[in-house]
Amino acid sequence: MTTHILASSFTEWYYESAYVSLLLVFFVIVAFVLLLIYIFLAVKADRAVEKSKDDMHTLKQLRDNIERNRRDIELALNNVFHFNTPRYQRFSDIKGWCVPISRQKLGSLRDNTLPQTLKILEIPISQKTVSLINIILETHRKYLSSVEIYMEQQKKVQAKIIQQYRIQKCMLDGKRGFMKESNFCNPLVTTQITFLYRSPLGRRYVSWPQPITATFLTTVKSYIESRCAFSSPRKERAKMTADLREYIKKRDRYTCQRCGISIRDEPHLLLEVDHIVPISCGGRTELDNLQTLCWKCNRRKGSKI
Repeated sequence: MTTHILASSFTEWYYESAYVSLLLVFFVIVAFVLLLIYIFLAVKADRAVEKSKDDMHTLKQLRDNIERNRRDIELALNNVFHFNTPRYQRFSDIKGWCVPISRQKLGSLRDNTLPQTLKILEIPISQKTVSLINIILETHRKYLSSVEIYMEQQKKVQAKIIQQYRIQKCMLDGKRGFMKESNFCNPLVTTQITFLYRSPLGRRYVSWPQPITATFLTTVKSYIESRCAFSSPRKERAKMTADLREYIKKRDRYTCQRCGISIRDEPHLLLEVDHIVPISCGGRTELDNLQTLCWKCNRRKGSKI
């Protein structure tokens, strides 16, 4: 009886194993056939692209033009932001460039974003900066136009190859010298500056990202142009009334915006109201251009931005 049961079990196991083996062989054969078909189509596509040398050369020239525009944008961005200076750092866990700042500067950045951003990055309020931003925006327009022209020309070349050599479109997309639009690296999409505050013990950090986009640069340009507009220095100084001075000190909590000392630390501290962008550089007597400094920091800053 026991022998009969064992023999029956063995027979069932044998047939099941044979069935599984046949399935595996079938799938291996199908996979092998599909691989041969793919290799055949790939070789056919390679030969078709080789026979279209003139069209592929035209596409290469268009790609080279896009790359030149991209490098020009990066160079102009570096002329404005000076990424090669020590204030910019790289961290593996944070995208783009990082600028370490104090907790106090982070607070002022949230209250008064654009002027404080320009102040921390030490971007001069001048017509030269406006000219550099105009170069970036104009080159960016050329870059976008070049990408659009390339994609249109590439569609025409692909359609020609598909019709002439009976090639499947999937064998050309993103392969054999053809590009997808996502393959192009637009500097005004990928560039980002992150203002980073780390606690003294490194247990906590707060980040404030600022993407460098065409919209942001246009805003910066408009702001600098408004600051560079003509205004009589005498009129600007006359706007600095005693009430305005007291308001700024109270707004800044009677604390120096550079060294952080306050009247709580030194009751007889001499605090002064300073123009972030000096009047001599086109600065105006407006709330977002005024800050509280102790007399030492104010003397040290002088007429610098």
